[in-house]
Amino acid sequence: MTLLMNQRPEQHASRDSPLRKHYGFEEIIRPKDAALFDENDNYYDTFRDNLGLKNTVLSSGATKLLRRYVAVVHINACWYNTKVQSQTAWQFGFFIASVVLLLVTPITIYCLPPLLETKWNVKLSTEGEVTGLLSTLLAGFYGAHRAISSWFSQRKLIAPYWKARSELMDEIYTLETKWRPETKTCACGSLSNGFRDAILASLVKAREVVEKERETFFENYSVSVPEIDIEKQLVARADEASRTVLAFTSRSTTRRRKQTETIEGLLADQRGLATARTELEQAISEKTEDLNKYTAGSDEYKQRNAKLGEMRDTLERIIDAQSKNTIDLAKARARLG
Repeated sequence: MTLLMNQRPEQHASRDSPLRKHYGFEEIIRPKDAALFDENDNYYDTFRDNLGLKNTVLSSGATKLLRRYVAVVHINACWYNTKVQSQTAWQFGFFIASVVLLLVTPITIYCLPPLLETKWNVKLSTEGEVTGLLSTLLAGFYGAHRAISSWFSQRKLIAPYWKARSELMDEIYTLETKWRPETKTCACGSLSNGFRDAILASLVKAREVVEKERETFFENYSVSVPEIDIEKQLVARADEASRTVLAFTSRSTTRRRKQTETIEGLLADQRGLATARTELEQAISEKTEDLNKYTAGSDEYKQRNAKLGEMRDTLERIIDAQSKNTIDLAKARARLG
């Protein structure tokens, strides 16, 4: 287990010694320390090594006291470390989800209506329909986010866990640092009076730390699930979602409405030009047939031929207008998406 510690390096410089093993709940500070990491996480053996008692034969009473110390201090420190890591992971995950929701909301508001129209032929003819659809969708996301947020607001656990872990580790480091160079045992394998008193005093402090954390736990945390009024949550979140949607869609909807009106105008022009072209082509065909009735070079022939030329010029202008209309229509549709 990797521990992100809140201790200053100068407070516990002795733990960085290459002669010292690390517990499973300590941070691997430098790459070379990885070789000293106790893979089996045997806190008792590591504790003896760090105290300089690795090769010392201890009496049964001394062994029981050291094991009791490990059970009270080391195991609790490990438990707090695990809780800190899990709570930190949950809160970080919720933070990432909140950021994603913050990014996805405007993208959804902007992209969903045209996507519904182009992919699934869902026509949203009015701004009210767009707002209603998006508000309903976002209200669910907002409600879920608020419910999870209220749950986390009751779980004010990281700071007490972190503080308790830090204080327990202080006890371990203080004991190891002070007593490693000192005489800790007697000839019979029992602990010296000074070392025994130091362990008992440290045990008392460790129990006080755990008791204080337990009291803080019951003061700040309720094990019951937060009460969620679904109806009130959805209504409240729907109002928030509506304001959010309106803030983003008012300009977008106006712009889309103008673009739609432009396309409708271009389509109307296109239909008018097609009708005019058909009628003019038919008139030119009739005039051409009628022109053949007159003698070429006569005044009547010249007049009718001149009018026919004007009609052909008009037809060319209509054809050019149709081409331009087609291009403008394609651009307008591309802008609308």
